[in-house]
Amino acid sequence: MNSNDEKDFLKRLLKSIEKSFSSRQYDPDYVQFLEASETSFIRMNKEEFTTTFEEFGETFTTTFDVLGILENVGSLHIEAAILHFQKRQDQHSFDQLINSYYYFILLQLRAQREQLLASAVFLPDIVLSMLLSALYFPQDFPTLADYFSLYKQQEKELSPNLAGRSAVYTHLFPLYSFVVEKTNINDINTIASVSTSPAANIYQAAMDHVFSSDEDTVCNWVNDMVAFHIAGSKDDWTLPFNNLIWQYFPVEILSLLTLRAKNGLSNNFINNPLIKTFIPFIDQQFELSEKSQLLRSRV
Repeated sequence: MNSNDEKDFLKRLLKSIEKSFSSRQYDPDYVQFLEASETSFIRMNKEEFTTTFEEFGETFTTTFDVLGILENVGSLHIEAAILHFQKRQDQHSFDQLINSYYYFILLQLRAQREQLLASAVFLPDIVLSMLLSALYFPQDFPTLADYFSLYKQQEKELSPNLAGRSAVYTHLFPLYSFVVEKTNINDINTIASVSTSPAANIYQAAMDHVFSSDEDTVCNWVNDMVAFHIAGSKDDWTLPFNNLIWQYFPVEILSLLTLRAKNGLSNNFINNPLIKTFIPFIDQQFELSEKSQLLRSRV
């Protein structure tokens, strides 16, 4: 895979995100309802939200719970933050991006509290969320680990065909275990439950050489991981990066580069189009916004 392939992938991806965001903005009344519901949740701890709309001369009523609001308003904020960061690419827009991704974490924290499985959140989403949490939200890592266990207990058994197809995302497990161990997060039980999964050769090579001082070696495993990332970035829930938010933000790669930065190793020589935008912000100090903290206190 050459840089043009990666540029084409990123271009198509951003178009998909722009299209999705535009479709969410199509109904301003619905957007206003989501934002008002979020405000009511923060200020009054309201837990049920109702909206009405007219179609074909009839009035319909839809009711959302907290999970529904977090999922929908989160998607709106994440897509807006992605498009904003892509234009600005500065520290402030990066902080906004990470705070927007926190909605996806909050969704799972709330689901764990209610002992329910959040819709449209699958096992690779949880593992990738845990990687994100290890980097930016370590305070929430134990609850995400509990939600991972809840998901494993309640997930429906797949047919042999689907189980075989979806097995590809189990390659994330040893990578996740490696990052968690290196970031000194105490999560022995969850690590033990997933560490027996085989690592993809590409991931294993990256873990073997993550702390290499040879630039060519590092660029090779980064480029291989990017190719693997792009191959798994399709609208197919059996693939690890079927969700647009993970397609744009390759946290499995950035987590390893963050480990390098924490060990005093430079990443500035990496020029892969999917990665280089994020390089200046790796391992920079990050704090939750006031709004994110208020949402966390309610969740």
